[in-house]
Amino acid sequence: MVPDRFMPTSVVYVGDNEYFSVAYLRPFQTLEMGRTADGLKRVIIAEWTLRMKSQYSWASILALT
Repeated sequence: MVPDRFMPTSVVYVGDNEYFSVAYLRPFQTLEMGRTADGLKRVIIAEWTLRMKSQYSWASILALT
């Protein structure tokens, strides 16, 4: 379990890290945006998501008081 300040205090999520991985939807790309005087601007673009390898590796405990 990893605490997160953005999660509600009445919910606990539990997951096994062995069954999670990162899936890349679009690989990393570096694109040139343009020049500003002597500087060169670039942007890094990528898309990824968290992939669950098993639906039984995740649990939630709701309505804690």
